[in-house]
Amino acid sequence: MNKLPSRPEIQPTIDKFGINKDYGLWATVSNKLRSFVDPAGIHLTPSDFSDLYLPAILFVDEKGTQHEFSLNSKNQLLIDDKVMIDLSEFYTKAQVDELLKEATILTSPNGTKYQISINDNGEIVTTKEV
Repeated sequence: MNKLPSRPEIQPTIDKFGINKDYGLWATVSNKLRSFVDPAGIHLTPSDFSDLYLPAILFVDEKGTQHEFSLNSKNQLLIDDKVMIDLSEFYTKAQVDELLKEATILTSPNGTKYQISINDNGEIVTTKEV
């Protein structure tokens, strides 16, 4: 189910970690230098989170009260174990993309299907579906 890339294997003989004024917090993995934190910001990649497991996220409000943010097996968003939103009522990005693609396919009176798009000149373009 995890679609994130896996982390590279660390080889203790050549891989190194360090901190300096030019690269901030850095590492070399397989002889490739990578800066994680430097004056320009924090630089993370999807593989940094490939093995992250979050059963819940805890927040503290302005009064110092701790709150738990989590998801249950019914695809509901919970705050302090109270259902706030049923996420199954929302579309995923892939579902929206598919709906938009389907919405741009028109059928002529004889049943031929055409994909409708627009070019960089603002002209409508039709492409016959095969």
